[in-house]
Amino acid sequence: MQRGLQTSLVQAGVGGPETTIDVESYRRACTSGANIGALWYRLSQISLLQILGMLAPWIHEGVVADAVFKVAATFPMERMPFGVPRQGLPFDVEEFLSQVAAS
Repeated sequence: MQRGLQTSLVQAGVGGPETTIDVESYRRACTSGANIGALWYRLSQISLLQILGMLAPWIHEGVVADAVFKVAATFPMERMPFGVPRQGLPFDVEEFLSQVAAS
């Protein structure tokens, strides 16, 4: 794995300083054999919802509620092909938020 990817798999500047999370941090936090790429993809979708302000009801003192992550872990999401323009997010945002609200 290239050093740049290893040390900066995720970089986000949402409402504060840029944060970098090492891929090894994901591996340590997950069970053995977890699909780190799928985890990163789902987290990136959560980040997009946060940037768009759609998670505001579930963010308290800068912390996203567990319900968001629990729903995101199993919610159906399409994989977005690289370089192919798309309208909207790769999942049903209204249903996702509905399930979070019901959690």
